[in-house]
Amino acid sequence: MLNQKPSSILSFYYLTLAILLIGCSSINYESDLPDISPKGKESQIVWPILTKIEPNSITAGSTVTISGIDGYVIKNGDEITNLSKSFAAMFNGEEAGSIICLEKSCEGRFVVPTNVQIGDHLITTEGGSQLSIKVTLDKQALTKIRERLGYALFPAFLPKGIEFVEAKVSGLRGHLIFDEGNNQINISFPVTFSKDGSLIQGDPNSPRRPHDAVKKISIRENQGYLIKGKWSDDTIAMGPFIEPSMAKWEYEGMWSLYWDTRVNRSNIGVVIQSQSNIDEPNVTTILRQMAASLKEH
Repeated sequence: MLNQKPSSILSFYYLTLAILLIGCSSINYESDLPDISPKGKESQIVWPILTKIEPNSITAGSTVTISGIDGYVIKNGDEITNLSKSFAAMFNGEEAGSIICLEKSCEGRFVVPTNVQIGDHLITTEGGSQLSIKVTLDKQALTKIRERLGYALFPAFLPKGIEFVEAKVSGLRGHLIFDEGNNQINISFPVTFSKDGSLIQGDPNSPRRPHDAVKKISIRENQGYLIKGKWSDDTIAMGPFIEPSMAKWEYEGMWSLYWDTRVNRSNIGVVIQSQSNIDEPNVTTILRQMAASLKEH
């Protein structure tokens, strides 16, 4: 009997130790379980959706109003709509203002940048909703030309990257100046195109433009003349008494497109010039697009 007592105590010790180990293992296992309680749920944003832009045609520097729906948060399954929330509004990808949403109704106002080109642009909100807006010409910019000539012309379409800079008058000729990075584009009217290419009009001995510098192209129903190059600065500086052998034509650095357009039942000569060295297919496309969209304002 005395020999069995230590054995019973030892058995009780091992049993207690086993119970403790099982309990610890159970606690560690439970601590690794994911948290599935409601407090573990994330909030979900319901992004605003644009429904209207007023006005949808506007001049640069003017204020535009945008309206929309939604723009709220869902938290723990509940829609939180009674708290106002602000979302960024972008014009052509650049932040321009914000739109405020409350009770699933949204509204915002911002000023259209003054340096944007004429044409269609996108207004976008956070979340990706977008609507198109048309930026039009401020007709007061053509007032000086219209007062001097009795009419004014302006292209209805500007290729991407080309911005209108200014309109001015020189004598009885109007000029529209555009910028394309390192390239300046000018439209002038009225002008007279010299088909024979004489440097000095009316002089039979005048130097003439090279034949390979001129190419005929169509502009809607009209015929135009695309000219590659220009007379050199030294040639122009020599004036009307220049010796024909001294005249030099430079093929690089200038493209000119001449054509006639109809204004007040009369044909008006127009030239659009690009001071660049870009390839012919590209420059031809740009000049023809601007020429074809030119109309009276």
